[in-house]
Amino acid sequence: MLKKSSKLNIVLDEKSVARGKIESDGSIDIFGKFDGEATAKKTVIVRKNAIFKGKIYASNVYIYGRADADIYAHEGVIVAAGGNLKGNIECRYFIINRGGEHNGNCFIV
Repeated sequence: MLKKSSKLNIVLDEKSVARGKIESDGSIDIFGKFDGEATAKKTVIVRKNAIFKGKIYASNVYIYGRADADIYAHEGVIVAAGGNLKGNIECRYFIINRGGEHNGNCFIV
């Protein structure tokens, strides 16, 4: 189990594979594979070539890689070119850049 970070951001590097629950008072940056729940007060970023499965809770979420996730964002969700998101979204704004994909429901609240 990964621990809660109070001062530092969490980075899961490209060779890492993790499962469980991670929480950060800062941001979470995923370059590898993660299966579980990620909660960040600031931002969660799923980088190019990264794979995320589970749930994301954050202020902002950026998808550059692949995410099979339900996302709950206090602010926004952005799927970049080449990003692939499968799952439901609840946020204030949602942007899909040209070349990005989303399959699921989006609720603007």
